[in-house]
Amino acid sequence: MSAASALHGALVLLALSACQSVLGIQDLSEEPRPGAPGAGGTDGSGEPTAVDTPAPVGTGGTGETGASPAARDNPQPGPAGTSTPSPAPLSDAGAPDAVAPTPGITVAGRVIDFFRRPVPDTVVSIGASTAITDADGRFSIADVTPPYTASFVATVFLTGGQGRYGYVYEGLTREDPTLQTYSVLPARGASSLVTTYPNTTFDTGRFTMVAFGTPDGARFSDDEATNGTEYVGTPNWSGPASTTGFIHALLCTRADTFDPPNGYEAHQAVPLTVTDNAQGSAAFDNLPLGSLTSGMLGGNVSGGVLGARTNYIALRFSDGSAMPIIDEGAAGAAFQYLVPDIAGASFVVGAADGTSAFPPYAVAHRENIAFGASDVALAIPRPVTLQSPQNGDPNVTPSTPYGWSAVSQTAQTFLWHLEFDNTFEGMFVLTSSTQIELPTFADGFTVPQSVAVTWSVETHGDAPSVDAVAGPDGYLDAFSLGETYPIGPNGADGYYTESERRGFVMGAD
Repeated sequence: MSAASALHGALVLLALSACQSVLGIQDLSEEPRPGAPGAGGTDGSGEPTAVDTPAPVGTGGTGETGASPAARDNPQPGPAGTSTPSPAPLSDAGAPDAVAPTPGITVAGRVIDFFRRPVPDTVVSIGASTAITDADGRFSIADVTPPYTASFVATVFLTGGQGRYGYVYEGLTREDPTLQTYSVLPARGASSLVTTYPNTTFDTGRFTMVAFGTPDGARFSDDEATNGTEYVGTPNWSGPASTTGFIHALLCTRADTFDPPNGYEAHQAVPLTVTDNAQGSAAFDNLPLGSLTSGMLGGNVSGGVLGARTNYIALRFSDGSAMPIIDEGAAGAAFQYLVPDIAGASFVVGAADGTSAFPPYAVAHRENIAFGASDVALAIPRPVTLQSPQNGDPNVTPSTPYGWSAVSQTAQTFLWHLEFDNTFEGMFVLTSSTQIELPTFADGFTVPQSVAVTWSVETHGDAPSVDAVAGPDGYLDAFSLGETYPIGPNGADGYYTESERRGFVMGAD
């Protein structure tokens, strides 16, 4: 399978499933960052160095001594209308004192994955210094001069093999950066999942939507049941061999198979544990018919320049799992859909321009929308426009720069992504610039000559700097895995965009 055509797929396999959607690396986390400490000279023991008091010197270019303090502090114009500053302080030996260098900071950071789980045993590099993350994903590197660049190479564990992805954060100044990757943990999946509804009659038009989520990212690739015993798909996750969460069933009615629901009858959640390569099962034997009320949820959408728009609504349950209930093409700006009122649940409302499988693509979304909301406003941003290199350029080498334009969209940080077409390998650079060069990594990871690659640029919200992106919760957007509903723990409003993709074969310098 081409990793370029499955840009998200390589990483989603790690975090979520074997889906073949193209990856984006979002929620941007806009966390405050500490300033660099003030400069101050020391003698190496932690005590301040003594500074000799200079003898009074004249100002104004006259060479006179004994000038008043006011004259020393406010030099007068010298010859030709220039100002002559006070000379540097003199030591007892008569030579100017050395200026102490600005001390470096200690960078104590952390590496996490898409689900905010720690990533251990990963080498993080800042300049010539390196550190290995501990069991909690933490690392520490001393004597760092801001701004600095941090990088690491993550080994990813896929079904039947491994891959690797290099990450670079440019222009950091904070002492506590959180560096985020999609996942490095082993990809897992149940062999199948069967659901039963022993006390429910599936008349024509009646069906259940099913959703399952855990902190390990379990989800479904197929999520509807239309009879009393139904295989509803395969939960996929990453990390441990087994995972536990709640599986939700929402009993609905509709006029036609592809129509949105026109009624909601009952909801039930039951615990579910699934194990890698084993069948799971869940029984919904107490769906309380007639227990739900329904109402309209509405708003309007602005922006979007790529083609037909798609509207999304998902239920976000109190345990964090999400269930898509609306996925519909739309033409007008206004929208209104029937939704259920479920205790403890809220809604995620999104609007997408284009498709994630064939970018350019953009999606804007709002979280924590209450039942009955009628004024949900969404503004779809523009993806960036790639400039160079061009698609199929035969002259690209490791020293060729990559450039793009950010005109007409609001992002201030960008995620450059280069994917190897025929292996699960790639590189990401998080930057505030609109031009970069191919990054280098401490272990020598690079793009070999004659390897086919694809590149694009993503945006993950409006964080003002890479420092803000490197906050404690990471920055990956809930929609950045290319799905039609939010995935993961990020519950913030946001947007995700991906530019067009361009490909070429790497040449030699």
